[in-house]
Amino acid sequence: VMNESIAVRKLNNVLKIRTDQPAFFQSLDNLASFYGSEDILLSSSSSVACSSSAPSRTLSQRKEPEVADADRVTTTSKWELERARFGATDLNDSEKKLSALLTGKKSGLSQRRRLRSAIEHRQLEGHRQFLQSFGRVHSVLDQVQHSVQAMRLSCDHMSERLETTRTQAGKIIAQARELQSERERNQLHQEAADAFLCKFQLSAEEREALTSGSIECVEFFHALARVRQISVDSKVLLRNQHQRADLSLSIMDQMSELEQTAFERIYRWTKSQCIAFQHVSPEIHPMFRTAVRTLAEREMLLTYCLTEIQSIRSKVVHRCFIEALQRGGPRGTPRPIELHAHDPLRYTGDMLAWLHQAVAGESEILRSLLITPLRPRTPNDSRSCNAEREQQQQQQQANSDTVALSTSTLPHTTQANAEKLLSHVKRVLGHVFETAGRPFRFRFEQVLSSQPGAVVVYKLANLLEFYAHTIGELMDSEAALTRTFAECRAAAMEAFFVMIRQQSDAHLVSPPLVTADLGPPQALNSALGRLAVVLTTFEGSLVPAEQRESAFTPVLAACVDPLLQMCTLSAAGLEPGEMAVFLINCLAALRACLQPYQFASARCEILSAQVHAHMNTLVQTEALDLVTRCGLATVLRIFQDYHVRRTKDDGVTPPMSTVPGLEASTIAGTMRAFEASLLEMGTLQTPLCQKLLLPEVRQEAHSRVAATFIAAYTNLHTAVSDAENAYPTPQSLLRLSPDQ
Repeated sequence: VMNESIAVRKLNNVLKIRTDQPAFFQSLDNLASFYGSEDILLSSSSSVACSSSAPSRTLSQRKEPEVADADRVTTTSKWELERARFGATDLNDSEKKLSALLTGKKSGLSQRRRLRSAIEHRQLEGHRQFLQSFGRVHSVLDQVQHSVQAMRLSCDHMSERLETTRTQAGKIIAQARELQSERERNQLHQEAADAFLCKFQLSAEEREALTSGSIECVEFFHALARVRQISVDSKVLLRNQHQRADLSLSIMDQMSELEQTAFERIYRWTKSQCIAFQHVSPEIHPMFRTAVRTLAEREMLLTYCLTEIQSIRSKVVHRCFIEALQRGGPRGTPRPIELHAHDPLRYTGDMLAWLHQAVAGESEILRSLLITPLRPRTPNDSRSCNAEREQQQQQQQANSDTVALSTSTLPHTTQANAEKLLSHVKRVLGHVFETAGRPFRFRFEQVLSSQPGAVVVYKLANLLEFYAHTIGELMDSEAALTRTFAECRAAAMEAFFVMIRQQSDAHLVSPPLVTADLGPPQALNSALGRLAVVLTTFEGSLVPAEQRESAFTPVLAACVDPLLQMCTLSAAGLEPGEMAVFLINCLAALRACLQPYQFASARCEILSAQVHAHMNTLVQTEALDLVTRCGLATVLRIFQDYHVRRTKDDGVTPPMSTVPGLEASTIAGTMRAFEASLLEMGTLQTPLCQKLLLPEVRQEAHSRVAATFIAAYTNLHTAVSDAENAYPTPQSLLRLSPDQ
């Protein structure tokens, strides 16, 4: 194995040699001359047997075919070359040792000759074999040379082909690069086309859901939302100057057709679902809300749908109202409203309360359809909070996913759209309760025809105003029910004014008599009691503060003016002082009734002015009576005339002491009588002022009478004390000073 590996390495080295160079042939000549000078090749063996074994192997190898495998030839050549490595010195040493051996054994000459001949023959045979082996090697090397030349030619050919291929490959690579770039551009175009189709076209599933799918599934509304979005995007695309207008218009036409088809399907489905509104508390499908709010984009379809709903709900409300009036609630709770027909206020209030609750319930149902998804409540819902909460949770658990998905598909609601939908709700409510207004009007007219009294009628009018304002916030102002309330209130106010006028006419025809204490008559007190109830009722109304005074002015005029006329007629036959006291008492009582209310402040000011005028009359009358009782009436009258004449003549008058009636002796006698009357009275007495009912008014009148009397005495005292009037010893004439 080692020899074979060595031979392989040697042969590889040989094969690497260039055989077309002169150095190669020179090496071969040197090798042939070196091995040809040897005598013996195999004499260095330790025994003849070993020497003879090699030729035998060599001879056996000679018999092999010339066409043996190249590996076997290479192996034999290697072995021969290894044996040739022994030098000439080793061969000569071997001959000498052999000769010495034979000489030592006393061999014969013939033996020696034969041995030598055999050795020479063997050596010759070895050289011959070497030459044969080298010849084979030479032939193999020739073949190798031819193969190398062929390989060189092949390599040159391959180099040429490689160069050609390289040139062609460069073109192919450039073409491949162009194709790659084109492929990338096509991919970009494909992605752009896919994105365009995804944005401006419906998928097969969406188209199927929109045209033939169930409306109760949320996929339908998702597809409709996609159609609306595509229409919006197409309008944006149409406004872009770099895009083709025909493409955008074509897409918009397709989406318009699909949208119209979808809306027609929604309308047919919602119309079929309106049968659920025949129940008092309808169970509305979650998708029905989505469908109705989607129809809001088509005004005509939404109007048709709402008309169908209002027609059904109008019948339901009318039926429920009649049952509440005649039969009451389930199992007799609550009781029928008509059981309280004998009580006008409760009867009317119960009817209005039922209508208000029904309007609120219907408004909640309609708002849940168009604006906010709320759970509808029944008017007679008496369940506990826990049961209601449990049912609501179950409802939310059942419909949470569907409602959430359907809500996400709704179009964006702007402020204008919300106001428009709210107007639809109010309009539908007005039509729903149009049939309920007629039974209410008929029964309210029966209540008015029973003549319940002016105060009750005014309370009914105020109650109607309250509910008209409350219900008017939920429905249109032109609704039939609000008009019914307004007409009923107008009829109630007209009946109220008629009753007030009848009572006033009766009092004016036969005014009440004035009592001895000059207090308000009983008719006035009764009228003021009714007026107080009317004022309290109006105080609790919903009329704005800035409009209250103007709104209540007709009522005040109808109630107060006849009372003032009655009091004036009653006091017609009295003395001025007594008339003043009577009228002050009546006006003060009327003012006390109106004073707590801000909206009657203007009328209170008018009454205060009238009280002040009558107070002046009373003060003058009482002061004159007091002066007369004190004996100063004549002197003060002459003094006032003299003072007026002196004022007109600018002081060019005779002294007051020379005026008849104002002489010193007359004044002295008058003052003595005055002092005696004061001692007799003790205090200033005002009998008419004592008949004033209100303490503050009475005190005011007494103070003013005293002030008037003191002012008159002060003027007289000043004039007498004046030196220009020529009174001798004025201190003896007027011994009491004004302060005293």
